[in-house]
Amino acid sequence: MNPIKLLALLLLIGLNQELAYAQQERKPIRQGNRLYEQAVNDSTAADTLLLQSAEEKYRNAIEENPSSFEAGFNLGNALFKQEKFPEASGQYQLLLNRTEDKKELSKVHYNLGNALLAQGKIEESIESYKESLRKNPSDTAAKYNLAVAQKMLQESQQNQQEQQQQQEENQQEQENQQEQQQQQEENQQEQQNQQDQDQEQQEQQQEQNQQEQEQEQQQGQEQEQQQGQAGEEEMSEEDAERILKMLENEEQKVLQRLQEEKAKQKKRRVEKDW
Repeated sequence: MNPIKLLALLLLIGLNQELAYAQQERKPIRQGNRLYEQAVNDSTAADTLLLQSAEEKYRNAIEENPSSFEAGFNLGNALFKQEKFPEASGQYQLLLNRTEDKKELSKVHYNLGNALLAQGKIEESIESYKESLRKNPSDTAAKYNLAVAQKMLQESQQNQQEQQQQQEENQQEQENQQEQQQQQEENQQEQQNQQDQDQEQQEQQQEQNQQEQEQEQQQGQEQEQQQGQAGEEEMSEEDAERILKMLENEEQKVLQRLQEEKAKQKKRRVEKDW
């Protein structure tokens, strides 16, 4: 059975108890009882206006006799039927000091348990049902409601444990995800660092290769210059030797012409002498 529907059924059991009457009923109590019974019995849902009128009558009776157990008990029932559960709980608790009759105390504890249960105060309602059974062990309704409240408490505790376990699992999963994300970021950073290092090494190698290439080119140019200078020196010596030979040849030709000229002049003088 659904816990919510079961709760409503049990609350109706608690409120359908016979209303308490004084040996000499006073007029406001009788009027309140008629309004209360009419509100509960004449409609599927309790008539709020009739319950409010019954509440007013019970309060009038309490004003006339503040110690009236009957008026206080019925006022608590009227408040409960209006779903004023905290006010009903407070009213039932006031009645615990107004009587020593075990049956009356059993009814008060029972209805107090219902009011507490309606507020979700399961553990407190269990204690009220137990106290009701201590005053009247044969109350089957109190036994039934006690069993239901204990089952609700067990389910509530189980739900809390499941929720806590789920929260722990979610937290663990979140931590795992964070660790994975952190590991992934570390791996990415390590990969980026390696790429940066490789790129730096590559740039350094390229720079070194370029420097070596420039050095080789410079050395080649220097060697070419040195070879060019050496060639120029060799050509200058050859030219000088060639020039000397030419000069010597010219000089010999000049000497030969002079000798030939002298020979011609000598021959002319000999011919004249003849």
